[in-house]
Amino acid sequence: MTLKKTRTKLAWFHYMLRSAAVMLALLALSAEAISAQVRVRGYYRSDGTYVKPHVRTLPDGNPFNNYSFPGNYNPNTGRLTPGNPEAYLRRYYGNGGSLATPGLGSESSILSLLTGLAQGQRDARIAPFVLPQRQAWPSVEVPHNAHLNYFGNGWECDSGYRRAGAGCERVRIPPNAHLNYLGNGWECDSGYRRAGAGCE
Repeated sequence: MTLKKTRTKLAWFHYMLRSAAVMLALLALSAEAISAQVRVRGYYRSDGTYVKPHVRTLPDGNPFNNYSFPGNYNPNTGRLTPGNPEAYLRRYYGNGGSLATPGLGSESSILSLLTGLAQGQRDARIAPFVLPQRQAWPSVEVPHNAHLNYFGNGWECDSGYRRAGAGCERVRIPPNAHLNYLGNGWECDSGYRRAGAGCE
């Protein structure tokens, strides 16, 4: 084999190796982003109650970043989760059992930490487990024929309605037209073109 052929094969091998490394890195990043949430199939509890399919945060052993932790925003419902953090943690750590956690101390110590956190105090022992405090969500008045937006800080008109001042009005669709993809306007059907407020 000549030196030129050897160099060409070596260059091709290095190119393939770099390509494989880049693909693996992209795959790892996309898998991490996708796995931030987990889809849960519907199931029956032991008491016969059916639980509908839903999305939850990835189980990571940290109760403070769950959608269901009181005070956290739940994008599935568009609301802050109500409730008592102390009662939530009792359920989380096992039906009224001890809240003692390595590094945080006894149950009474944890309850005093939570009380302090609820009153806006900081504590170095719990800092690694708590997300930074976020600003309180403004109250949003949602008009008729509208819903809370994805971020929960405003509203959007339902499909078939368009924003009109502080409310939503129905989209008026002329003959030979249909609702557009976004649902806030109309487009002419195939074979027709827009002419003023109609299609010809």
